[in-house]
Amino acid sequence: MYRIALLALPLAALPVFLQPSEPAVDFEHVYERVAEQIRPGVVTITSTRRVRLTPPYGPEQLLGWSEPQGTRNDMPLREHNLGSGTVLSADGYILTNNHVVANATELKVHLSDKRTFTARVIGSDPQTDLAVVKIEATNLKPVSFGDSKLLKVGQWVAAFGSPYGIDQTMSSGIISAKSRASLHIVDEEDYVHTDADIHPGNSGGPLVDLQGQVIGINTANISRSSYQNTGLAVPGTMARDIATKLMKEGKVVRGWIGVAVQDLSYDLAQSFGYKGEGGVLLAEIVDNSPAKRAGLATGDVVTSIDGKPVSTYANFKHMVADLRPGTKAIMTLWREGRALDVPVDILAQPGTSSSAVVDASAPNGFGMELSDSSQGVLVVRVNDDSCAERCGLESGDILERIERTPILDATQARELLRTRSKDGAAMLIARRGTSRWLHLDAAQEN
Repeated sequence: MYRIALLALPLAALPVFLQPSEPAVDFEHVYERVAEQIRPGVVTITSTRRVRLTPPYGPEQLLGWSEPQGTRNDMPLREHNLGSGTVLSADGYILTNNHVVANATELKVHLSDKRTFTARVIGSDPQTDLAVVKIEATNLKPVSFGDSKLLKVGQWVAAFGSPYGIDQTMSSGIISAKSRASLHIVDEEDYVHTDADIHPGNSGGPLVDLQGQVIGINTANISRSSYQNTGLAVPGTMARDIATKLMKEGKVVRGWIGVAVQDLSYDLAQSFGYKGEGGVLLAEIVDNSPAKRAGLATGDVVTSIDGKPVSTYANFKHMVADLRPGTKAIMTLWREGRALDVPVDILAQPGTSSSAVVDASAPNGFGMELSDSSQGVLVVRVNDDSCAERCGLESGDILERIERTPILDATQARELLRTRSKDGAAMLIARRGTSRWLHLDAAQEN
């Protein structure tokens, strides 16, 4: 009788785990389909750069490096790096991490069909650690991007790439957290955190959802042991936007208003009498900045920009960076118990990273690559056996003048070098605090 009575209980009275549920996901075939869809759009990237070591040095310093050539001090060595890439277009544009390609003298892209191509850097953005390279190929299989803003913690994902040089590798996991910031890896941090295995070599490969949509670009790994893994990926939406800018302009120009902000803790909000949700606290206003001229003040709470709510320091930083220089934005502030709408001019961020690049493979590039930096126009790459190398130019040199013309940015340098492609050029460079003149003899360029 007891058993019959139990079976006759209404369904709602049964324990939760006995109630009907949605059909279980067929993970085996889901992951098979994702792998089949994504792997043609994943590449392996190998890079080589020239470095110098001054003897004495030990074997541990040469681990992963080429054997030194020659016996003189300050000997040139070749360091090899390996990463992954994500195909953006059928005609050869590929997204990867800046740290995979930075300062490379040679880049090779290895496709899933075993073909290998030499690549050139179209543009890079160290602030997000992203870069776009180009190979002369057709009929590649580009990936599709999803909306990373819709990601949910606990969502299943898969990571692709070449960990430790083992190409076309796939791992699986979940989204552990979103909007990881303040890790001090790069300036613009808003990482997707996953427990899917991401190791050296995965950098630049895609993190995808179970629909095969790219929702992140694998970038970093924080690990305390071989069995603990914290993988970080640049959100796919941010990566797609940065890649688009790099493909169109070769650089990323960010908005700037001239403030330092901090997250608004509960105690700080109470101190200022602020009872709203979200918002960031202005900690410093830069003199002669747009914020100063607009009347923003230390202690103001910024609650929204152009009607979009501000929630955290990282969120505020990204929102300002996305504003177009030359426009105005409406900053909604909370100050002394009332809301204010303040128009603020947007300027280009000082020192905004750009890669106005001299194509190192072109004859009028003299075999070097230049990029704007906070120190000036930086030589980021010198091709082997190029005119630039033969005249003594090195990666890390700062270009100050071409002939008698002061150099303001890499774009100007590119144009001046182009006009001197037939006659060569005298250049004033700074190296380790000392200036010197070098002559690029175009007649020697192959």
